[in-house]
Amino acid sequence: MNSSITMNAYAKINLSLEVLRRRPDGYHDILSFMQDLGLHDVVTMGLTEDSLGICMQKFPSNNCFIRGVRVKFCMNYSAISLGPDNLAYRGVEAVLKALPEGGTRPEELYLFVDKKLPVAAGIAGGSGNAAGCMLATNALCGNPFSLRELMELGASVGADVPFSLMMNARKNREVFSDLPGIEEASVAAEIEGIGEIVRPTEPKPYGVILMNPGIGVSTREVYEALDAQTGRSVEEKLFFNRMEEYTLKKYPEAKALKDAMEANLRADRVLMSGSGPTMVAYYNSMAQAESDYRMAKDAPWIRDNWKIWYTESGEMYDGR
Repeated sequence: MNSSITMNAYAKINLSLEVLRRRPDGYHDILSFMQDLGLHDVVTMGLTEDSLGICMQKFPSNNCFIRGVRVKFCMNYSAISLGPDNLAYRGVEAVLKALPEGGTRPEELYLFVDKKLPVAAGIAGGSGNAAGCMLATNALCGNPFSLRELMELGASVGADVPFSLMMNARKNREVFSDLPGIEEASVAAEIEGIGEIVRPTEPKPYGVILMNPGIGVSTREVYEALDAQTGRSVEEKLFFNRMEEYTLKKYPEAKALKDAMEANLRADRVLMSGSGPTMVAYYNSMAQAESDYRMAKDAPWIRDNWKIWYTESGEMYDGR
C-alpha cells in the first residue's frame, strides 16, 4: 500500500447541458454530455506529514477527526474554507465514513490541494478536488471500494462528482491501476439524473480555448431562475446549454466575453460550460486553436480581468 499519492485533479466541460426539472428533494434532473479538460489542480495526500513536504507548514490548515482518523487539510488558496463545506473535505469524509468495520483505516491523513483552476467557473474544479481526494483516500486505505462504489458515494458529495471520479480515474490510470473497476473509466460520458447516472461513451476530441471574465456565478441562482420558467421544450443536442441564456442576461461581463470570442476567434463553436461564466471555444483543428491562442493572449480586445487558457478535451485512447 502506498504511503503518499500525488495526482492531477482535472476539470470538466459540458458539451451539452439541459435542465429538466426541480425534484422534490431540491436537486435538479439534467441531461448532459461531459468531457475532460487538460486543466487541473494538484492533490497530494499522505499518511505522514513528511510526505507532503513544506507545504503543510507554508499554508493555513485545518485539523479535524473523521471517524477516528486525524485529517490535516491545507490549500494554497485562502478564500476557500477548509471545513465541511469544502468539496475536497467532504470527499475524504464520504470515504472514511463508509469504510467497513475492521478494514484498513489509517490513523492520520495529510492533504494538500494546490489550487490552479478558477473558482465558481462552471468547470467543476471543486468536484475534481473531491474526486481526487476520494480516489486517494480509497487507495491509501487499500482500495476497499470499486470505481462504481466510489461514484455512488460521490453522488452525496456533489452532482458533478460521480463523473469527475470516472474521468479522473481514467486520466490518472497509472496512479490508480489497482482500483477495482478502473477498466470502465472514461474521459467522456452521458449524464442523467442529478449527475449520478453516468454512461461512459467515446470522447469527442477538440482543441479548446477557455476564457473566464474574472467573476463568479452562483449555480443556485441560475437554477432558481430556471425553476421560474415554464413551458420550455427539452433540447438533447450537443453545443446547447440551458443555463447560458440566464447567465449571459444576468452577468454583462459574461456576455461581453462570449461576444468578443465569437467575433475574434476562428472557433467552430463557443459555448458556456456549466453555470458559467467560463466560455469554451471548440476547434476541430488543434493547429488553428493553438494559433488563435497565441494571437489572443496579447490581443487588444482582451480585457485586463479576462483569463485565457489553451488545452485539449476528449483524450483519445485505445481500449478501455
